[in-house]
Amino acid sequence: MIMLVAITFYLLDFSGLAPQWIGDLLNLQSVPSILKNINITLIVLIVLTLLIGRIYCSILCPLGIFQDVISRIAKWRKKKKKRYAYTSPKNILRFGILAATGVTAIFGLNLLLILLDPYSIYGRIAVNIFRPVYIGGNNLIANIESNFDSYNFYHVGIDTFSVFAFSLSILMLLLIIYMAYKHGRLYCDTICPVGAFLGLLSKVSLFKMMINTKKCIKCRKCEISCKSSCIKSKTYEVDFSRCVDCFNCTTNCGYNAIGLRFSPSPRMSQKKETKVEIANDSYAINSPDMAKRRFIGTTVGTFVGIGLPAQEKVISGISTVSYKKRNPVSPPGSISFEHFKSKCTACHACVSRCPSQVLKPSFLQYGLDGLMMPRMDYFASFCNFECTICTEVCPTGALQPLTVEQKKVLQIGKVVFVKENCVVYTQDMDCGACSEHCPTKAVDMVPYKGTLTIPKINTDICIGCGGCEFICPARPMRAIYIEGNPIHLTAEKPEEAEKKEVELEEFPF
Repeated sequence: MIMLVAITFYLLDFSGLAPQWIGDLLNLQSVPSILKNINITLIVLIVLTLLIGRIYCSILCPLGIFQDVISRIAKWRKKKKKRYAYTSPKNILRFGILAATGVTAIFGLNLLLILLDPYSIYGRIAVNIFRPVYIGGNNLIANIESNFDSYNFYHVGIDTFSVFAFSLSILMLLLIIYMAYKHGRLYCDTICPVGAFLGLLSKVSLFKMMINTKKCIKCRKCEISCKSSCIKSKTYEVDFSRCVDCFNCTTNCGYNAIGLRFSPSPRMSQKKETKVEIANDSYAINSPDMAKRRFIGTTVGTFVGIGLPAQEKVISGISTVSYKKRNPVSPPGSISFEHFKSKCTACHACVSRCPSQVLKPSFLQYGLDGLMMPRMDYFASFCNFECTICTEVCPTGALQPLTVEQKKVLQIGKVVFVKENCVVYTQDMDCGACSEHCPTKAVDMVPYKGTLTIPKINTDICIGCGGCEFICPARPMRAIYIEGNPIHLTAEKPEEAEKKEVELEEFPF
């Protein structure tokens, strides 16, 4: 429960209250550790599973813990105690999904991993559903407080909201709630590829949940309390590949007939009872007949207001020349579309932590295999010149860490100027907002007509931050926009203007 509360708070937090150690918990998730290839977290998770089974599913996976919460709610709402029953494992479905997810991931297609990874599912639910509600509650309190001249709370925008991401997240949330409410850990033991992979490892774990046939009276308390539906008390069978080590069975057994016992042998009986003598006790163990399969996959800053006051965008103009961006702008540190799409699972941790809210879930901008991966949305905001937060919170390695100095010359896109949409050209109106908000001066104002000046761009020093596109007053199409770089480049450093010494006149008083 601590893991669930901590990760949820980290993904909801918009004011920088969450300490960085909570963000580090994201690195303990299974798929992110796999995508980072060989690392200490992955090794620890594998060793733990080989020792005591699927403990990850019970204490580290936020979606697994969330399902337990729903199961407890179901138990409280029902007049009778929530009862489960043994069900046969759906091995063809389980390992078919695992194989399909692994094979597609090997070939760089992460769509199944994005849709089915439990950590990423919960991340999207928290960011796209819980977070807007959380911010909405904050804004409601802020509005009420303002009536009493109290300003402990402040209004926060929700510019990262995506109808598509919200709809898909709500659909997945309802599905998870239904399965958990009715059948406990059904998602974990039937659909989840992580659960199937860890199930293969737990089959050969050193410690397994076993039934003492001498003590067991077949009261079925262990079976009806098993949310994984993996205990068949009638024949003393426990399906180790589905057991998540929740210990509900041991808690409910009044005869100490079931418990975690040392059993290195992967061989277990299905129809015939097999007795293993351990410490003078006899335990019945079982295992479904499963073929081994591989699963290979390649998953704090202080909140600042979105930086430009409304009064700076008073100028407006109607644009007539339409265009279509050829490439989206991927976040800093993503290196290239190919690298980004092979590592990102759309957990939306970067979306939730971005202080300027420029990151937004994509639809088909990256293609179908890049569904819901974050992109830079310069209609909503722009990327802060010295901000590297998204690269610090990414748990999968999709965004590589950057220093501030590296970020200042990282070219994630290039500026494009459409003169026919510019208010200077269409309305003979003085503007220059794009140049004023360009941190590298890749957009400069040059003489145009009379006293008017018009933008001139230098793509060599542009870093693609989007400040110019965000502030441009032309509508519906901006007169200036950023075209994404499929492979991120290094921009040239802008020449520093010569500093002129200015003699200050003495005060006349």
